[in-house]
Amino acid sequence: MADRSRARLPSEGRPVGKGGRRDLQHVCADPVQPELFRRQGPEGRHLCDDGPGVSANGHSVYLPRERYYDFFSQQEECRATGVYGLLDSSDYNKGRKAPGTNTNGSTKPPGMDEIAAQGHVPANGHLIPAAATGSGIDLRNLVAEYEKTNTPYLNWGVEKEIRAAIKSGKHLQLSVAPHYNRPDSGIPTGIECNYAVLEDGSAEHCVIYQSPSGGTTTGSADCPRR
Repeated sequence: MADRSRARLPSEGRPVGKGGRRDLQHVCADPVQPELFRRQGPEGRHLCDDGPGVSANGHSVYLPRERYYDFFSQQEECRATGVYGLLDSSDYNKGRKAPGTNTNGSTKPPGMDEIAAQGHVPANGHLIPAAATGSGIDLRNLVAEYEKTNTPYLNWGVEKEIRAAIKSGKHLQLSVAPHYNRPDSGIPTGIECNYAVLEDGSAEHCVIYQSPSGGTTTGSADCPRR
């Protein structure tokens, strides 16, 4: 069996294969990632979450959030750290009609008010997409995004490829991790997506960098919107 070691960050310099594609064995994040389980205080009394969250069918896992001090809100907040899953056609959520997959005005990740204060429109962004039955009410699966990063940049980029794979009946291995260049902000600077179609062995490593106008992408040569 192939060794599916955790997906490394772009700065770690893992070599890529021909055309910028990564081997399938390097795509899925190891579910045990200590850096994503940071805790504060004795005996973990300041936990953001009791543990990871799991989708209704168990195909997706939302890792516990991390606690930090937010410069904008001037208080401690909890921000998402990452998700992973093995998805198939049963996860395809046509029209986003599955209960709990749409976001609402009362469940907002930190950073959205900061984006609004910058004079831009914030979006409540899914890490596991709503079209793949990702939760819209579990904050472990939500991050603050600029409206144009959310749609159309992600929605018609990486997320379109995710939808196409599971809609066609294939199995998709996926991990998504937000990266915060600022330790005191809930706005992810970049969103790292590693995904692979098991049936054909294709794999993509794409890092989407947010901006009010949409974004930019680095990673595999054939990442969408690169």
